[in-house]
Parts: sequence; structure tokens; C-alpha cells
Amino acid sequence: MRSPLVLATALSFVVACSVDSSATLPPTVDSSASDAGAEAAPLDTSVSPEDSGDADADTGSPSGDSGARDADPADADPADPDAGEPDIGPPDVGPPDTGRPTCDELYGSTNGYFLCAERDDECEFFAVLERTSCDDACAAGAVAGTCTGNFGNSSATGPDRCLDSGGSFTCTADYTDHICVCSRP
Repeated sequence: MRSPLVLATALSFVVACSVDSSATLPPTVDSSASDAGAEAAPLDTSVSPEDSGDADADTGSPSGDSGARDADPADADPADPDAGEPDIGPPDVGPPDTGRPTCDELYGSTNGYFLCAERDDECEFFAVLERTSCDDACAAGAVAGTCTGNFGNSSATGPDRCLDSGGSFTCTADYTDHICVCSRP
């Protein structure tokens, strides 16, 4: 004996799969007629996009789709970087454009480097110069800069290494360790 659930499922399937073909054919066409030699029926345009609530509904074109995007604001995404005109130039294969290099990027490879201050136009940092000058340290940066000043430091280690010990110093004099001020190209 068959289960009532199996019969109910089979019945639901049959009902769901039935097609009412009279709804898809114009009333003047006999559904039992052969397609051979018959003139094509016009498209059914009795349902308009306004009636259906679907802004992308059939516009009545022979293909069923005009191919154009509708003016629905949901189609426009201002955050989409691909919106707008297509790029026509060659692809950018270089490193990301991040703006001006930081002091760490410019002078971070200097021996004993410790950043004291980063300003828009210059970098101030402690360096172990080993009897070279701040002028040399600035010129050896990732992008060569120029020495705009220097200071004696209070200590070679810890937080005091960025404290000015006072005194008068030149960019071209050789020091063991010092606070260099270099341009930020």
C-alpha cells in the first residue's frame, strides 16, 4: 500500500507542472493548429512595466529585452570604482600611490635611526653617525635629501636621545651620534 505522503507529493508535482497554455497565446490563435505555414502572432503587450511593478519587464521588443539599462537609481552605485567611463590607459603596475614618503621610508635605513619628529618639509631623527656628518646621512636617504640643521643629543639611548643638548653644530662636521634634520623631498 502506498503512503499518503507519497501520493500527496506526486499530486503536488503534477499540479505544479501543469501549464495553462491559453494564457500565453493570443485569443485569435487556435492552440491545436500546426505552426507550418501559420503567420506569427504579435507579441502580447497587454502587460506593461507599470502594471507589473517590475521596472525591467518586457518592453515589447522582438528579443524581449531592449538591451539598455533602465534609469532605476538602484542600478547606480556611487561606491563602485568601475562606474563611469572605462579606463583607456595602460594599467598601473607600480607600487600603490600613497603620497609623500614618510621619514621612516626616507631615512629609516640610517645606522641607529630613531625618529624624533616628522614635519611637512623635514625629518628630525637621531642617528649613529660613526664619524660621518648629518649632511652624509641626509644624502644617503632613499631619496637624497639635504641637511637643514642638526643638534647634539643628550643621550645615545632611550627617550633622551631626541633631546637637544645645546651648542652650535654644522651639517658638514663629523660626529659619533647626533640629531639630524633633513629635508623631506
